[in-house]
Amino acid sequence: MAAAGVALGRNQVALLLCVLLLAAAAADILSAPRPGRFLRERLGVLTTMAIVCTAVLLVLSYRGRVVGDWGARLRRQRFARAGLF
Repeated sequence: MAAAGVALGRNQVALLLCVLLLAAAAADILSAPRPGRFLRERLGVLTTMAIVCTAVLLVLSYRGRVVGDWGARLRRQRFARAGLF
């Protein structure tokens, strides 16, 4: 869940942290004595992680869009009432 939050940071630091995480995972896989067996043994865990992370990204990005739209609408209403819009 933390990785999904970092990915939604939408800045260079968040992107670099995601790349660092992928590089660490690739190094772990490639340094294993049998990379194919290493992946097969962890396929269930990796699949679960990918599904959960994708779901969290979708929920958080949708929630952010809805909250952002609501906030913009609220600001327009306040400006209109104040005669600034």
